[in-house]
Order: sequence, then C-alpha cells, then structure tokens
Amino acid sequence: MGTIHPSRVLFIRGGESMKYLHRTTKGVRIVGDRVMMHDGSLVRLIDAWCVNNGATMQGRLDAAKRLLNRQRGVPVYVCPDVVLIPSTALRDYDVVVLNAMRIIAIGSRNDHAVIRFADLTEVVVPATPGKLRARWRAARDLNERIDRSNGRQESVYKYVF
Repeated sequence: MGTIHPSRVLFIRGGESMKYLHRTTKGVRIVGDRVMMHDGSLVRLIDAWCVNNGATMQGRLDAAKRLLNRQRGVPVYVCPDVVLIPSTALRDYDVVVLNAMRIIAIGSRNDHAVIRFADLTEVVVPATPGKLRARWRAARDLNERIDRSNGRQESVYKYVF
C-alpha cells in the first residue's frame, strides 16, 4: 500500500467510490474496491475532497446544518456519489467515516453497528446502530434535497442490483 494524493482517492477505479475511511497510527486507511493509505490528516483529506468539488468542508457542514436543521451528526456532502457520515466525532481516534451512498443496511451485533455496503461487504463499527441509522437517513435526505435543487432526476435503475 503506497501513499496517495487526496484528489486521486475519491473515485478509486471505474467510477466506484470509496466505502469508508478509518484512522490508523500510520495515517488514514481508505477502503473501496481496494485499500489505500493516506499519510495525512483525516480532516484535511476530507477538506481537500470538498475543495476539489467547489467548497470547504466547514462551508458544507454549515450548509448541511441549515438545510437539515441539525447541529450534531451532520453529514458532509462531497459530491452526489459521496456523502460522508462519521461514526463518532471527526477528531476522535477510533472514528470510521462511512460513505452513506454505498450503504444498503445497518444492523447490530454485540453492541456494535454492522454496516453492509452495496457490494455485500460488511464492516463492524464501534458505534450505536440507532445513531448511525439517523445519520444515514439525514445523509440520504441531504443528497435528495441537493439533487432536487440542482434539477437532477433520480433514475429508477439506480438501485437495481
């Protein structure tokens, strides 16, 4: 696993976006169809993605707080295919940042949340499943509101597996 520049990570291969980010002692582990490492800060990585898509992370958080009328557990809209939801506070060491647009189900196992992605892989996250479900719903709502305001229509074939 080599170190990679933030702008090259968002879409890993063939348009498939990443599934989740996990902070480690060596940097940020980026998991999609393959696993990559970024040796910088998690917040700076997300901010670089947001800036590459037209705004800072703080600006997107402020807009999401206003649109969703929430102060906590606010998703970070990066682009239509990537809306990030943190399992805990972004600055916590054990945070896992999930791409809400790749999640198909959230379950529970031994007081942990089990996240199932569209490719049927799973990750166990040390977080409350109820809180993650609420954040997931907020992320989907945010994405739908932005899509409607931009005039994009959702395809009926989008969710066919």
